[in-house]
Amino acid sequence: MSTTFHCPEAPSRYVRRPCSSPGLGLACREGDRCGYCDDGFEEDVETDAPSVNMSGVNASAVLSALGLLEFGDVSYGRIEHARVPDALRRILRLLNTDGAVEAHARPASEDVGAMGARSFDLGEDGDDFADRVRRLQAVLVYAADSGYSVAWD
Repeated sequence: MSTTFHCPEAPSRYVRRPCSSPGLGLACREGDRCGYCDDGFEEDVETDAPSVNMSGVNASAVLSALGLLEFGDVSYGRIEHARVPDALRRILRLLNTDGAVEAHARPASEDVGAMGARSFDLGEDGDDFADRVRRLQAVLVYAADSGYSVAWD
């Protein structure tokens, strides 16, 4: 699962492009379409607003560290524009408090399930965590300057 932080009210536009399925090894030519596009073209939504995507584990850590789970849960939530400055203050406090970022580092781990399946968490050091927080900060600054809310899903 991943989580994307974005400004849902930001202007967006549909863009029509040649199908990118050939890059996936699927045929997409006249008479042999890939099944994912419309006549060799695909549509996508673009916006000039910044967004940041991170794994659900990393999003949960950032939301918890900033106390933003009051605006939703890990899966989805929304910070209305009037509350965006508060979220920015929380980020500044976290980034400028000695030891606060390092406290959210996560060591690497391995888990073996009942059936023997293994999963690995490569962990995250303080620098990685701070980078994620700063990328979220860029989305929040854009929202504050533009009059938008910030949502995650």
